[in-house]
Amino acid sequence: MTPEQAAQLIDMIDDYAICSDLRAYAWGRRRWLQETGASNDMIKYAREVEQSKAQHAQDAFDGVRKFVEALTRGESPALHADRDDARELLSDFVSAADAAVREQLSKQRTSHELLSTRSAAGIVVECWRDVLEPWHYYFSDAEMAWMSMITTRDIAHLIDVRANAINFEGVRRVMTDGDREVLPKTGVRDALGPAWRAIEHRIADRITSAVANGMTAATYVGWAGRVCSDWWGGTRWVALAEQVAEELALNDAEVRQLVTAPHQLPFDRWEAVIDALTNIKY
Repeated sequence: MTPEQAAQLIDMIDDYAICSDLRAYAWGRRRWLQETGASNDMIKYAREVEQSKAQHAQDAFDGVRKFVEALTRGESPALHADRDDARELLSDFVSAADAAVREQLSKQRTSHELLSTRSAAGIVVECWRDVLEPWHYYFSDAEMAWMSMITTRDIAHLIDVRANAINFEGVRRVMTDGDREVLPKTGVRDALGPAWRAIEHRIADRITSAVANGMTAATYVGWAGRVCSDWWGGTRWVALAEQVAEELALNDAEVRQLVTAPHQLPFDRWEAVIDALTNIKY
């Protein structure tokens, strides 16, 4: 077995482990809904999710089995695309995007604090939220949004937009801290249970890739503008927050808090905000 084949096999086994965890969680959630007297519609949806997760786990296992069988027959199973070539292409793209964003920012009068928050949001989407997304089913939209917002707050100070720099080691320490509170009175290790170890490794891998790809503060400002403009710190946040404030009849103090520091809101108020945002956007 070549080093490249060994690396791919490890990746495939890791994928199967994740899928297997999700399959077990889906089964447990469906059973819990049945035992707590949930509605037939909720149980039906939970069963559909359970079936989907079970199929994903089976597909992942079949991939591992076929790969190993090919090796035992002395064949060379197909490998993923060359990562070095892909990284070189991505690095060129990042450099071009970085230059374009920095030129655009030089013409604007946006505060560096806001831009640091926006850049942090871009990092959180790529290195945190996308890793957690397969577990979204087990959390409400408000809980997922809250975890992302808290993580954005927790890493924003590690970004220096003026210097176009990111303390990636600091970002890694924050995002992989199992004791960090990501939900009210709940650390991330408790929130994600036995899945945390696999998620922690994937987050660290994402950050390592970001460093290797030459991602910068400006690059993530641009990325946030593309993929999370409606997040706190995003280009649409203030306008959306004002619409939410009108729908929820917030007072002036609550409006200021929602715009500048929504993580200081009581969580039940945040749930109402997310419901209102959903109504406005969809």
